[in-house]
Amino acid sequence: MVRLAGKMCAAKTLTFESYGRGDHTTYYVDSRTRLPLGWDQVFGVAKMEFRITNLRLNVPIPAGSFDWKPGPGLTEKPSGSSSRYR
Repeated sequence: MVRLAGKMCAAKTLTFESYGRGDHTTYYVDSRTRLPLGWDQVFGVAKMEFRITNLRLNVPIPAGSFDWKPGPGLTEKPSGSSSRYR
């Protein structure tokens, strides 16, 4: 158990083969809610942190949330065209 963002959480580190550098990813899960809190990645000299905040499950999605319309002055071409927009 480790503390992350003020919460006790489980942490699991996975090391993978990658040029012998010991690259790894550590995943964090809130021990109380069992929801993901984020992960850390180390790739050579690159160190990255990813954090999940305000995760809500089973929230109703309003109708039309995924409707897509071309921007002003654009029309969508049929699939298979060399460019998607005109």
